[in-house]
Amino acid sequence: MSLTGNNGLLASAGANQPAYSIDESLRFEDGDSAYLSRTAGSSASDTRKWTYSGWVKFANTDTGYVLFMGGPSVNDNSTIKTSGSIIMLENHTDPSTSTFKIKTSRVIRDFAAWYHIFVAYDSTQGVEADRIKLYVNGERVTSFSEAAYPSLNTTEPYINVNTKNQMLSRYGSNDTGYYDGYMAEVHVIDGTASVGDFGETDAATNQWVPIEYTGSYGTNGFYLKFVSGAIGTDSSGNGNTFTATNLSATTDVVIDTPTNNYCTLNSLNNRGTLKEGNLEIDISTSNMFGSSSTIAEDSGKWYAEFYLGAFSSSAVFMPGITGDPAEDNRNNNYLGASATAWGYDTSTGSVYNNSSAVSYGNTATTGDIIGVAMDLENNKLYFSKNGTWQNSGVPTSGATGTGAASLTAGETYAFAVSDGSAAHSTTTIVNFGSDSSFAGAVTAQGNGGDGEDFYYTPPTGYKALNTDNLSDPAIALPTDHFNTATYAGTGASQTIAVGFQPDFVWAKSRNTAVNHVLYDSVRGTGRLESNNANAEGTRDGFAGYSSNGFDVDSDGGGGGINYPSGRTYVAWNWKAGGTASSNTDGSITSSVSATTTAGFSIVSYTGNGTSPSTIGHGLSVAPEMVMVKNRTTAAENWVVSVGNVTGTNGDFLILNLTSAVIAGTSQFSSQPGSSVFTVTDAANVNTNTSNYIAYCFHSVEGYSKVGSYTGNGVNDGTFVYTGFRPMWVMAKCSDGSASWLMTDSVRFPYNVTDDPLFANETSAETNSSTYAIDILSNGFKCRGVNNDTNNSSGNVYIYLAFAESPFKTSNAR
Repeated sequence: MSLTGNNGLLASAGANQPAYSIDESLRFEDGDSAYLSRTAGSSASDTRKWTYSGWVKFANTDTGYVLFMGGPSVNDNSTIKTSGSIIMLENHTDPSTSTFKIKTSRVIRDFAAWYHIFVAYDSTQGVEADRIKLYVNGERVTSFSEAAYPSLNTTEPYINVNTKNQMLSRYGSNDTGYYDGYMAEVHVIDGTASVGDFGETDAATNQWVPIEYTGSYGTNGFYLKFVSGAIGTDSSGNGNTFTATNLSATTDVVIDTPTNNYCTLNSLNNRGTLKEGNLEIDISTSNMFGSSSTIAEDSGKWYAEFYLGAFSSSAVFMPGITGDPAEDNRNNNYLGASATAWGYDTSTGSVYNNSSAVSYGNTATTGDIIGVAMDLENNKLYFSKNGTWQNSGVPTSGATGTGAASLTAGETYAFAVSDGSAAHSTTTIVNFGSDSSFAGAVTAQGNGGDGEDFYYTPPTGYKALNTDNLSDPAIALPTDHFNTATYAGTGASQTIAVGFQPDFVWAKSRNTAVNHVLYDSVRGTGRLESNNANAEGTRDGFAGYSSNGFDVDSDGGGGGINYPSGRTYVAWNWKAGGTASSNTDGSITSSVSATTTAGFSIVSYTGNGTSPSTIGHGLSVAPEMVMVKNRTTAAENWVVSVGNVTGTNGDFLILNLTSAVIAGTSQFSSQPGSSVFTVTDAANVNTNTSNYIAYCFHSVEGYSKVGSYTGNGVNDGTFVYTGFRPMWVMAKCSDGSASWLMTDSVRFPYNVTDDPLFANETSAETNSSTYAIDILSNGFKCRGVNNDTNNSSGNVYIYLAFAESPFKTSNAR
């Protein structure tokens, strides 16, 4: 099956060469005891060298799931698997002895995108650690919680060995270890290959993408493409075909692949039991909310289908959409209980929104398919039953909205499903365009454009939620505008590479309790400190800006940016508009360096002591966060306008303190607008003749997000959808005393991140599981309970996040 469209995950193509596309994958449901198997042939094999390469999209990793193994049983095998969300390779020669074992320190629980897993076994290597090499998304894994390597020239007893079982998703003859998720493009080489034979880093996205393998497979090697109708066929030319057990060649082969990643239900924002590659959900008698989609949108036209399965007496299927899935999950709401959620009550035919029901269409029951068409160009929502649009709806009627429910504008919506009562149970199978058989419940129909697989034909202009159909982000490579650098202090001149010439540098020692230091190109080399109210100080080792980063030198006695003696540092860097220019949009003339593309500006102004006064910020969209600091007068706090996030005029936080949001208009007379922000005559923002600096931020799709979330007070914490894979996150509890937590993916390149710094504190990195956060391909998830990240249910957190990669092009993390 050939897919078309604008797919940012395809590998870079050379002149006159098409990008490499993976067309199909195989879905495994662990509850079906599904696996593939063959017995290695009797021909000779290289038993000291083998290579595995496979793309996987996990549905679950909580227990042990087998990717690939060789051997007769669970006690005698060599296995690539997950164990409690951790990737590992282990050889057992009996139940208690491991000949070799490597177990990563990272956890694998990003279920919205694809991982590439590569393992090379070569016991002929002289360096012990080179005898087993593990790569995830093209990067070699070097951090292990356990590492025991084979001895020199050790013979591999099971993989590619004559007459031994070779299996995907099973421990030999034992009924355990069944995989849960999707596999694509699985190669096993009888011999040696390198990770670069199977993938490359795309220069346009900086993400690892598949390429065509053109090397040899050896005698017992194989290549599984999982082709429809012949899912175990070996495409290597060796004829090493596998037998499929409890897998359907027609309904388990799907078009969700690493080069066109489809939406599924989100197991990180879920109260039900997910199955079938996270497309089936069983909602139990104790729950109402089920789950939401892994992709959410604020523009465009989107279509999804919900198959109604088995249900208990008086249960209520409620498919629909929600603008705040994390809040619906926390409150265990039925869809339509909140102001930004709409649910179709299949027991009455009504549509619920904000706990109010409106008569809409027909009832539905087991075997019916509810279609949901979401028009975010006109903020309209339509429901169909078995292909007939209810309420005489016309999804192509545009702004007229014939037969539609009207949506709240300006929200980001996810598809979702719930039960309408906590006293019953339902089973729903969702199709986001990758499987119109609904996991074999019906006969597939294959409707939809660009290779989509819907049961009914979507309305004209409506698309499936997959990465191929997502809009190209305005910023394809976020690290051109924001980047994180780590380095060691030397006390001598050095240039810190960033990748561009920054206009704003925020640095902190990672291992020593010293001040944060903030520099920007509008002020020059004067130092500010986020953790206190000091006036602007001297540069403390910051020597200026270079074309690829910033320069530091020996003048660093305060230790803020380049002190020797073993100090390590992190610097977060933003690009604005370079040299500042005069801005006369406000009643106070400002000097502004701004990038409207990336939604960031640096604003310098001199106060006039008049209330209200307006200051031009140089952006084309109203900033959602404005950080202001009095540079002239000591003991004046940093104030941070957040009223455009909270929705309350004048709300602000104090960056150097732990206090909650302060209401009222004592600092900001009104909400920031599209050209100016407005201040009073307070000393923090506008004393006559004092000099001020302001950093202004607004959200940019796929690049940055200023938003809020509500904590749930448990280790299975709130999932926050950003629409990108974050590089940097700063969060602050808005309605309680808490610090400003800061984490990033460069200091901690794998999950979990649990060593934050705090913008209002001098402290070094603080390791604690209570601060744990998973950074994911589509957002982040709290994994601990702490005032600073995820306190008891009801506390609201305001956050600022910047991307490493837009979700459209992101690998799983």
